[in-house]
Amino acid sequence: MQFTVNNEADCNGTALESEMEASYHDLRELFGEPKTGSCDGGTSTEWDFVNEDGQVATLYDWKETCLYDLALPSIYEFRKLPMQHWNIGSKKSNVALELRDFVLKQIKRLKSGEFYDDKM
Repeated sequence: MQFTVNNEADCNGTALESEMEASYHDLRELFGEPKTGSCDGGTSTEWDFVNEDGQVATLYDWKETCLYDLALPSIYEFRKLPMQHWNIGSKKSNVALELRDFVLKQIKRLKSGEFYDDKM
């Protein structure tokens, strides 16, 4: 399943369905600058995706930075870590799993030196 980054997509009603580990550096290189976080401080970094069937999913940090708790790393420090924990939200668990597989495949291609497929 292919996904396209669409940070204007309506992702209201999505919820945690999957999780993954990846570096912010790789994600930013693949998908561009993320959206800013939520107004409640729960997220600092988010990308929204739409698949070819029009279903939405989000890739985001959750309560990982000082926006949520001052004892946690700053956004800058969080993004500099070698690896981060990411949540994947969607309205259906299969869409979240498909996004996770898609992202991991794109990271593998990036690491192997393959050209980035801009059909995403």
